[in-house]
Amino acid sequence: MKRFALLLGLIAVAGAVIWERRDVTPLPPPAPASPTIGMTPATARSVSQSKLVTAQNILGQHLQAFAQHARSMDENQRKQTAAQLGDEVKQRADRMEISGGESALAQLALLRIAYFDDPAEEARQEQALKDSLKTQAAQQQQAYQQQLANDPRYQAYKASEAQIAAQVTAMPTIPNGLTRDEFLRQQLQVAREQAYHP
Repeated sequence: MKRFALLLGLIAVAGAVIWERRDVTPLPPPAPASPTIGMTPATARSVSQSKLVTAQNILGQHLQAFAQHARSMDENQRKQTAAQLGDEVKQRADRMEISGGESALAQLALLRIAYFDDPAEEARQEQALKDSLKTQAAQQQQAYQQQLANDPRYQAYKASEAQIAAQVTAMPTIPNGLTRDEFLRQQLQVAREQAYHP
C-alpha cells in the first residue's frame, strides 16, 4: 500500500511538473480568427506559446487522472492506459511540447504505476526505458555532431577559436583591466557572433 502511494505521488509530481510549466511566462489570451495572418512576430509567438501551454495542461490532467484511478483499474486496463499515456508523452516530446526530462520522468512514473504489483516486471520495464533513453540520447548526440561537422559557420568559428586562444595566451598584458579568462571569453563571443551573424 505504501509503495502504491509513493507511485501515485511520483505520477502526480510528473503531472504537476508538466501542469506547472504553464506558468513559466505570463501569456496574453490567444488571438481570434486566423492563427498568424497579420500578427507581429511577438504576437504569433505568444499564440504558439498559448497553444503549447494548453497541450501541456491537457497532458498533466491526463496523467493526474490516471494516477488517481489506476488503483481501481484491472491489470490489463491499467497497463493499456499507461501505454496509451506513454505514447502521448512521447508524441508531445517529439513535438517539443514537453522537454526530454519531463518525458522521461512521466514515462518512468507511468511504468511504476502500471507494474506496481509486479516488482520484477517493473524493474525490467524500467531498465528497458533507461536503455532506450540512453540509445536515443547517443543517437541525438551523434546527429548533432554530424550537423556541426557539416556547418561551415561552426567550422569557421572553431578555426578562429584556436587562433584567438593562442593569441590571448601569448599576450603579456590584458587590456581594459580584464582577467585573461574574461578577455578570452569576450573575444570568443565576438568570433561566434561574426561566424553566425556576419
